Amino acid sequence: MILIEKLDLDGMFKMAFRLSNTLVLMMLGSLFEDDYTGKEVAVEYGNTEFISDRLERFHSDLEITINAGNLIRNYHIEFQTQNDRSMVIRMFRYGFEKSLEFLNVVEEKPRIRLEFPKQLVIFLEENKAIGPFLEMDLVLPNDDTITYQVPVLKLWEYDLNNLKTRNLYLLVPFKVFDFRKDIESIVSGSRPEPEKKRLITAEFERMLATIREITLIVGELYFKKEINTYDLEQMLLIINNLTEYLYQRYSDYQEKPLNEEVGKMLTTLINPAILEQGREEGVKEGVKEGIKEGIKEGKADDARNMLREGLKIDLIVKITGLPEAEVLKLKEAMDEKMLS
Repeated sequence: MILIEKLDLDGMFKMAFRLSNTLVLMMLGSLFEDDYTGKEVAVEYGNTEFISDRLERFHSDLEITINAGNLIRNYHIEFQTQNDRSMVIRMFRYGFEKSLEFLNVVEEKPRIRLEFPKQLVIFLEENKAIGPFLEMDLVLPNDDTITYQVPVLKLWEYDLNNLKTRNLYLLVPFKVFDFRKDIESIVSGSRPEPEKKRLITAEFERMLATIREITLIVGELYFKKEINTYDLEQMLLIINNLTEYLYQRYSDYQEKPLNEEVGKMLTTLINPAILEQGREEGVKEGVKEGIKEGIKEGKADDARNMLREGLKIDLIVKITGLPEAEVLKLKEAMDEKMLS
């Protein structure tokens, strides 16, 4: 069992958004009301590192460009656990830097046009102070005031049925995190320890029921062929990492190792899925081996993407499940390629 001392939710969100293009397009369509149905679309993940005039480096979470024929749209999404008043300033800064990347100065046009990407902040943990928008006023030299707004998605307001209805499947695994705040509130409260243990055990049981529902949704996506085997494994890995983190964080309050039950549940889901694909192809064992190789190569591609994003080696090992030596080998190969 991997000990997860610190949970990198940003890394997991990035991993989720790099799964099936179908799910990404469904997600963007729902969040921003952009319909790509029937269009030939290319999904590209843009630069997330910017360097200021003072040579300071800063990172955004997710930059996506959609090319659909003559139509090009840019999206910028940030993921937050808690409210942060400076977040709106960072969003403006990211948006401005990204608009400069796509700036095309045409001599014939009298004005320069800076086009911000479509932006969104996804908040994971409940906070009543968070409104429908992050807002700030820009006061121009002539004293005109422009209100800058960034829409917000408050994940705690959506149950699993809402997420399915809105095609927000990529967010489904993160509903496991709904229980962290309630459990933490119980732990930090003044109740007697036996009472805390009873209440936290009940929270874990509720969480287990939610995980069962989540795995059914993920499995349904697989059998509908909306995600492939690699997507399935990665979504289950996110679920597993989230539950492992919560179980380990509050292990003193567990009467039984519920994380083992979750592990069995996830294993039960993926094994029949692999066999089912093998049956459909008519060469069960051959396809099974092919899927294993595909999963391995997919993990390597994911690790390369994470290395480009600057994620730490130990975190990449935790997320992908690849041996540390293999991740280091991938990094060396990438470094050599850059130097050549």
